[in-house]
Amino acid sequence: MSRKKDMFKKDLPQMMYGFGDVEPKFQDEESIELLNQLAEEYIYHVMNKVESVARNKITANDIKFVLRKDKRKYENNCR
Repeated sequence: MSRKKDMFKKDLPQMMYGFGDVEPKFQDEESIELLNQLAEEYIYHVMNKVESVARNKITANDIKFVLRKDKRKYENNCR
């Protein structure tokens, strides 16, 4: 699976502000870098698991299957 760098970096400052951080122009670039890296790594690992259980083409059901043990993510997003 190929990895695209900085895929969330553009949106993270607004998301951080929406969750109570300071205005984007005052945010620390290192915080944005760290959150971007964490999000990318999480998605990369989840999708690797999905690839291992998918029979052919990846479907939403394959993602649901991988997330099924994480009640919070599964119940809020997979109904």
